[in-house]
Amino acid sequence: MKSKLCTIVFPHEIQYTSARGLGEEYTDAVNYRYKKKGFGLSIVHPKGRSLECASLPKRFFNMVDDVVEVDTDEGYGWKMQVLRRGKTREQYLEVFDTLEVTDFAKAADLLNPQKYSENIVAGFKVFDCVRKLAKQMHVYNKSTKIDIELTNMFPYYFTSFKEDYDPIDAYEKLLSKLEHPSDSLSQDPLTALLAYKSFQEPYFGVSKARSV
Repeated sequence: MKSKLCTIVFPHEIQYTSARGLGEEYTDAVNYRYKKKGFGLSIVHPKGRSLECASLPKRFFNMVDDVVEVDTDEGYGWKMQVLRRGKTREQYLEVFDTLEVTDFAKAADLLNPQKYSENIVAGFKVFDCVRKLAKQMHVYNKSTKIDIELTNMFPYYFTSFKEDYDPIDAYEKLLSKLEHPSDSLSQDPLTALLAYKSFQEPYFGVSKARSV
């Protein structure tokens, strides 16, 4: 049995993010950073949906050791839109965590993170499903960490990708983009607010970074 685990949340979602078209690069990154270093690779995937993804090559799925199938709320996106109506961004953030596309506590239980010396969570999207699963896995195992670079933020990192993950370096790079007025990320205030809120949580591993 593998002693370390990397879990990719909803990899099929890559085709709906800015990471679309980078499937080969994403597969290589997961392979070099985790699979080749002896990590087991699990994915969290909607029950009843094909594993085939137009944006990811078959060799990505050939690396997968375990598939955790979960029930998903198909109306999740619509409910988020309804929840946001008439609220300021700050008010919306207060209720953001009350909505879940799936039961992440159940998904964490199925992944059995307490068996592993190290748990990495990545996938789509970083401040929503990835963060919510990591939060539940962290209850079982405090070693749980999010790899920001292998989430929907991958396009912002892949050109300078390193074999070893440095959470503080990744955090600083993302923060600089959020603070740069000409960067597309800075044009999305909700992403910025989620980032500043989320980075204070232990599974992002940036407690020693500069304060947000």
